[in-house]
Amino acid sequence: MKLSKNFTLSELTRSNTAEREGIVNKPSEEQIENLKFLTNEILQPVRDHFNSPVHITSGFRNDELNEAVGGSDTSQHRTGEAADFYVTGHESIDVARWIQDNLVYHQIILYKSRGHVHVGIRRQGNNRMEVLTSDNGSMTRGLG
Repeated sequence: MKLSKNFTLSELTRSNTAEREGIVNKPSEEQIENLKFLTNEILQPVRDHFNSPVHITSGFRNDELNEAVGGSDTSQHRTGEAADFYVTGHESIDVARWIQDNLVYHQIILYKSRGHVHVGIRRQGNNRMEVLTSDNGSMTRGLG
């Protein structure tokens, strides 16, 4: 199932942990709508702007998978409103800066040591436009 021009449902639900643990990571219809919103408002614009593949490292995670990976109980991954990713050929800080300057989002976390960006967006409700950087476990405000 296509969520946007360049993204599919299987890309946003694929998980090595789920495969290894035998977890069926299937979103509800509402979660699929959230994933469509996420891909069309964040991931597709990133793909179009950088004209380069966007690799999803973590997308939707049902409660069982979220627990298996040690995710937060309030993680937007659980609702289909967040993804972790990197863009081929581009530094993650540059991707995070572009999102910060050009898109509406709920939260951006630049994971320096992992080399990826986490972005969450709310389909319904306020997007707080929060920007954080995680560097070897310490979290700071802004892009550092």
